[in-house]
Amino acid sequence: MRKYRALQLAMVMAGLSACGGGDGAKTGSPPPTALQACTGLQDKVIAASRISLPTQGAYIVSARLVAGSEESKTGEYCEVLGAIKSVDAAAPDIHFQVNLPSDWNGKGLQFGGGGYNGSIPNTLAKAPLGSNTAPVPLALGYMTFASDSGHQAPDADDASFALNDEALLNYGYMHIKKTRDVASVVAEMRYGSSPRRMYFAGGSTGGREALTAAQRFPDAYDGVISNYPTANFLGLRLWGAALARAVYDDESEGWIPWSMPSPRPRWPRAMRSTEWPTAS
Repeated sequence: MRKYRALQLAMVMAGLSACGGGDGAKTGSPPPTALQACTGLQDKVIAASRISLPTQGAYIVSARLVAGSEESKTGEYCEVLGAIKSVDAAAPDIHFQVNLPSDWNGKGLQFGGGGYNGSIPNTLAKAPLGSNTAPVPLALGYMTFASDSGHQAPDADDASFALNDEALLNYGYMHIKKTRDVASVVAEMRYGSSPRRMYFAGGSTGGREALTAAQRFPDAYDGVISNYPTANFLGLRLWGAALARAVYDDESEGWIPWSMPSPRPRWPRAMRSTEWPTAS
């Protein structure tokens, strides 16, 4: 009986050793710190095969650990900056930012832009029309990220990028999925797994991008928040052109003149309900 029990014990110990991989030094090593895991992303390259739309891959330019503070209200996170390489050498790269919280909730939130984009939106703040009192998404553990949509311009009204076909397509819709795919790979590099939930939030152009994400890439997102979207983009721009003509033509005669009477005339008061006209 004792020999039988000894044989059982030996078999169990052998099984446990096999499960451990047979490398005591490796299994006994501590996991990397948040600083090590963050800085280890520096100069990483993402293959084009990991991105569902045409690119020449992506690369990480910098990765730095940002300490949480009462002032920032974001909690500790790893700021990752990088670029997605265009297929056309004449087209600008897509610049992106991914914020990886040290205490990750397993979810990702992509921020939309504004106007014609050209810069990376603030991914450390609340989502458009979000609560002013609740913690920002990054502080809640969301991986937050965004891109400049595939061109760089200091003015969100600069549409000169559209002279390049790939830059125009990136702005129109491609940058949304390209950035989402890259952020998912960055999460895998940092946490060992991709987000289990992915969301998009934006307003104006960002609202249009949220609708585009839902319509073109429904399987890539678990939900979108679309605020005041520029859905009728052509109509909006034609309206802006008509407004500019009304204001700036005839040496800007459309502006309210400085010689406006003072004191200003009082506007008529609103009609009371008892004064409303009745149907005859």
